[in-house]
Amino acid sequence: MEQVVGDTQEAANKRNEIQAEYELKKKEIEKRGRITSLRFTQVQTVADTAQAVVKALAELGPILGPILAGVSTAIGLAQISIIQDQISTARSLRRGGVLRAQGGMIIGPSHENGGVRLAQAGIIAEGNESIINRQSTLDYQSLLSSINVAGGGRPLVYNNFDDSRIV
Repeated sequence: MEQVVGDTQEAANKRNEIQAEYELKKKEIEKRGRITSLRFTQVQTVADTAQAVVKALAELGPILGPILAGVSTAIGLAQISIIQDQISTARSLRRGGVLRAQGGMIIGPSHENGGVRLAQAGIIAEGNESIINRQSTLDYQSLLSSINVAGGGRPLVYNNFDDSRIV
């Protein structure tokens, strides 16, 4: 970034390009780190569950031991399933979440087949839908609303509140 000097539009564009590339790589590294951490957590959960089952069978006798072992197994499987869902969610964030920032076409199943998770907050999109970046949305509000209505959707309501000066 320091090598790009000057205050021309070309220099500004180059700095923006470098910053975007940096953000893209940073998000991808964060995504891989999150997935790796979740995998370690999943392995540890399997080991903890196995240890709880063995302990229950060894220490609680022929009646309570199998009951507690079954409960421990069920809890462990539930935890493993939750972790697997978190891994799937992390993997579904295309290029570390950059899709949402830059916009783009969503590739994946329809809503009827589970959709495509876009965030931990429960946002589910559908394959062949698209995301329009913030600036294009602001620049083409009325056109986007018309396109949505023409395709059977509702008119888009925009908040004209200018948040660009909020720190």
